[in-house]
Amino acid sequence: MQGSGVPGSDTAPHGHLDPVNGKEDFSMSPDQHGNDLAGFLRARRTQITPRQVGLPPGPGLRRTPGLRREELATLAGVSIDY
Repeated sequence: MQGSGVPGSDTAPHGHLDPVNGKEDFSMSPDQHGNDLAGFLRARRTQITPRQVGLPPGPGLRRTPGLRREELATLAGVSIDY
């Protein structure tokens, strides 16, 4: 169903919920949404240490604070490549 707008379909419009008026804004591209999600996840990862979630600190010094991508993938039960 092309253009059906069914969530999860390849042709569904990708809107962004505007926090001010609560309506969807379709002016952002899917790539921009991906950047928003990536920024959100990075920000949350920096707030959690491996010790807080029961993981060993891992080898070497951390260049950035928080969980490494591999650690987050382990906790989520998905492969690192996913």
